[in-house]
Amino acid sequence: MRLAELNKLREDLSSRHKAAAPSIESFRIKNLSGFADCVINPKGGFLVICGGTGVGKTTLLELLYSSLRGEDDPAPRNMSRLSGAFAEVNVAFPAEMKGDYRGIFTLDQAPAGVQTGVRFVGLEARTAEIQFALADEDFDVLKEGAGRKFFDRSLVDLVSLVCSKSYDRISFYETEIGDRNVPIFEVEMDGLIYNSNSMATGELSVFYLAWVISTAPPYSILIIEEPEAHLPPLSHFAIFGLLARYTLKLKLCLVISTHSPTIASEVPDRSLVSIRRAGRQSILPVGIESKTKILARLGLQPRRQAVLFVEDNLARDVLYELIAEHEINSACFVEIHVCINGAGEIKTRLENIPSGLTSISFVGVLDGDMRQKSASWKTANPIVFLPFVKEMEVEFLDSAESSLANFTKRIGRKVDNLEYSLSSTQGQNYHDRYKNVSYKLRMDEIAFTNHALKHWVSKKGRTRAVKRFMSSLSKAIGLNGI
Repeated sequence: MRLAELNKLREDLSSRHKAAAPSIESFRIKNLSGFADCVINPKGGFLVICGGTGVGKTTLLELLYSSLRGEDDPAPRNMSRLSGAFAEVNVAFPAEMKGDYRGIFTLDQAPAGVQTGVRFVGLEARTAEIQFALADEDFDVLKEGAGRKFFDRSLVDLVSLVCSKSYDRISFYETEIGDRNVPIFEVEMDGLIYNSNSMATGELSVFYLAWVISTAPPYSILIIEEPEAHLPPLSHFAIFGLLARYTLKLKLCLVISTHSPTIASEVPDRSLVSIRRAGRQSILPVGIESKTKILARLGLQPRRQAVLFVEDNLARDVLYELIAEHEINSACFVEIHVCINGAGEIKTRLENIPSGLTSISFVGVLDGDMRQKSASWKTANPIVFLPFVKEMEVEFLDSAESSLANFTKRIGRKVDNLEYSLSSTQGQNYHDRYKNVSYKLRMDEIAFTNHALKHWVSKKGRTRAVKRFMSSLSKAIGLNGI
């Protein structure tokens, strides 16, 4: 599967899938052990629930399934952990299906069941159950009486891609194990024939997922726990491609949980629901979260790098604070370089950077008073301007002087200390004065800058100015749309 095809699948999931397939419009939960009460409004038919280990992804999937299943559908294995929980799910269907679905779950009352069918696919179902059955029964005995069926060529190619093999043919037999209809597989590859009995766990899991999604009834709902389980990271792109292709082909509503930042990075933003821990409870987002935040929680390393050229150490310290506050470093490796010869050196560096570098962005970050002078610079690399009218040192100290009580409370000093520091440095140039004020307050200059910046931003109108600056910086780095 080529990158272009993955991009097309992602685009189709964003555009045409929602109108063509069942769409979960809302999911409300109350009294679920370990969770804060909330309402999720994803409004989509391809949902990815992600988060770290132990945040409750499987529990949430089981509750969703319990709100959709009918009386004849098997119950989740761990119904006891849903004790006392209340859930309500609303599903919108395409116009041709004539009717939507509203399911309410409590442990004492089973919902009517979604009309097109729902299936929960846990980790055990696709590996342990089959391996357990084959330990007691011979493969040939299990397949007796079951009609032989085959994956079509397209599906064989997809499974080959996920497993990094070249299968010639994959056949399966549907047999009953307990109260479940379970597939067992037989493979032909390079003249070798083998079956589920001797498959690796990861390979068996992929075959089971391919069977589940390719044989699902159109417009049905599939809930799958960690499709990437037992697979190396290089296979995560391919398993996303397999799931996406059949979700679109059969107009399915697909809900999965995942630890994989690769899968999370491929799906549309509105498809992501991220669970995080807050104390003893798991918290779900009120609205759509930034994908960069979610991917950072999952441990995805940013692909893009940026080098920012600044005029002095204060600009560097302020930039680091703003970048951390607005989480740009979640999406980008940022290096800030101080040009000791000021704006002139920034101009020289920007003009002499080779063109055609796509993975690294070079940006000049100048004081606001440099707008007019830099307009004549001939550089292809972008320039952004810090959100200050005067020199930063002047604005920070003026801001502190205008509200002494609030600023001293912020920095943990007495008003008398600050008044003395400000008055005893009057008449010094603004660079020296700023440094000496922090020194007289017995504060590290970087820590003083951190507090001064936060105090300055807290004044009316400045939050908007900072947001405009951060938007300009993100655009200059090339992060818009990530």
